[in-house]
Amino acid sequence: MATTTLPTSPLRDAGKAIAAGIGAGFTGVMRFLCDLSNARRFAVEVARLMALSDAELERRGLRRDEIVPYAFRNHMHE
Repeated sequence: MATTTLPTSPLRDAGKAIAAGIGAGFTGVMRFLCDLSNARRFAVEVARLMALSDAELERRGLRRDEIVPYAFRNHMHE
């Protein structure tokens, strides 16, 4: 049984390239928006924890110098 292949056309190839570019651009924009959301949550948590007293932090098992790494682990790994 012989197989036939359809000839490719420059227009079809250009359309595929454009679609791939749009898809990659959309993926990049979505990744940026997710990173931005994570960064915002990180900043909000750091500010919230920094506003606590040392005694309140101690009750949570944190020291002031551990706030940033703690928030980073919670929000920036995604």
